[in-house]
Amino acid sequence: MRREMNIDGFLAKVDKYLKENLTTERYEHTYRVQEVAMKLARKYDVSINKAKVAALFHDCVKDFDKKKKRRLAKQNFIILDDHMLRNIELAHGVIASSIAYEKFEIFDEDVLAAIKFHTTGRNDMSDIEKIIFIADAIEPHRDLPEEFNNILEVALEDLSKATVMILKYKLRTLMAKKVEVHPFTFRAINFLTDSYVY
Repeated sequence: MRREMNIDGFLAKVDKYLKENLTTERYEHTYRVQEVAMKLARKYDVSINKAKVAALFHDCVKDFDKKKKRRLAKQNFIILDDHMLRNIELAHGVIASSIAYEKFEIFDEDVLAAIKFHTTGRNDMSDIEKIIFIADAIEPHRDLPEEFNNILEVALEDLSKATVMILKYKLRTLMAKKVEVHPFTFRAINFLTDSYVY
């Protein structure tokens, strides 16, 4: 990743952007996600710097209103699918990855994918994609169901198992609320359950 040569200065620049654009609650959530992501990255021999950067950017546009999200998508030539057009909140990862690329010159494909798909998941996720997806879902202040009491321990033993557990929980929750589920989520679940026996 281009910016690893001066990672501290780069992270300070990102931190300034986050402070200016996120609520206090979202800002603190971002750093809790980063801590969990770093822990998992160490366990699975994934670049700590990549995990740090992906975690910092994953929600960097989440607090923007819908109009601004749509404007950013248009400005950055992002083609949103029908699901994201109907529910622009689903697109915050896609838009965040474009901010990382366009504004902060993050060109690492692993990092960009981890930011882009942290909400929906997708089929054949890389380790860093699973790490950011999991860290976002289980950071310490999340209100998790009792079945997830040991989810961090599961993640430290098997990233794929923890990912599919969280995906299935999200699916049940969204369907119970009659909220549209993005096809990427179904594909991620199908890929993992076809690839692993639990």
